[in-house]
Amino acid sequence: MQNLKICFEGPSAIGKSSLAQLFSSTHHVVKEVNELFPHRANKDKFWYLERQVERYQIACAAGQPVIYDGDPFQPLWYNWIFPPTKDSVEMSELHAFYRQKIKQDEIAFPDLYLIFTIETSTLIERKENDRTRRRRNFEKHLQFIGPQKRFFQYLKDYTELNIHFINLEDLQTTYHLVSSIAMQTKHRSIDQLSNYEAITSWLTNTSPHLPKK
Repeated sequence: MQNLKICFEGPSAIGKSSLAQLFSSTHHVVKEVNELFPHRANKDKFWYLERQVERYQIACAAGQPVIYDGDPFQPLWYNWIFPPTKDSVEMSELHAFYRQKIKQDEIAFPDLYLIFTIETSTLIERKENDRTRRRRNFEKHLQFIGPQKRFFQYLKDYTELNIHFINLEDLQTTYHLVSSIAMQTKHRSIDQLSNYEAITSWLTNTSPHLPKK
């Protein structure tokens, strides 16, 4: 499991960070950008993308198995679901950025993606009972649950990326399940660029089908 990189992903408030902390004695937890890096005034539009690359570099330097609390390629599917504003990175720029970083071996896909799911009503209840985090834009994030699942289902069905969907009901039960899956996972060499091109082609030609308001 040396240097194995596992990514926890799923809706806001589902329990990714709490679950990641349960692994902190055996894995290096790489927090999401907004938790890991201080906000800066007058950030340029590539700041968030550069920090995702930095998260990957932190993971590579860890010297032990890694858990990403959030996908280092998150901007790909987030900007697909919610079109960029005039001040943010255009889709073509976003795709070109990651393409170049992959070619330069400055970022790579995790060895294992664990996508956590749960009933929306339970998710809302957890958010209301969690006073430790503000979770801004929570209602907006509820909209991407369906499209996000479609995205990772595509990855599971049509790419070489290792994707598992897990219903996260109880942290301890999920911890043991994740431990079992991680123990059976080994690093595989895949063609990073060809998988990336398949993903960006799908994103370019597919609608996220957001729920109607």
